[in-house]
Amino acid sequence: MTEEEWINDCVDILTFEPFNWSEESARSYADGLLSFFGVEVDPETAIEEDRQYWDCEEAA
Repeated sequence: MTEEEWINDCVDILTFEPFNWSEESARSYADGLLSFFGVEVDPETAIEEDRQYWDCEEAA
């Protein structure tokens, strides 16, 4: 998977339920995730792991 395909997959996930993000916000977030996780981690897993991290940070 290319980086652009990876970002597009993230955007597809984030612009629909349960997220409903704007495309611009989703693309920006996807860029950050790609920088951290790389294309070796599938987009759905990257989003899930990132959200779990922030959920734990907010609970602390």
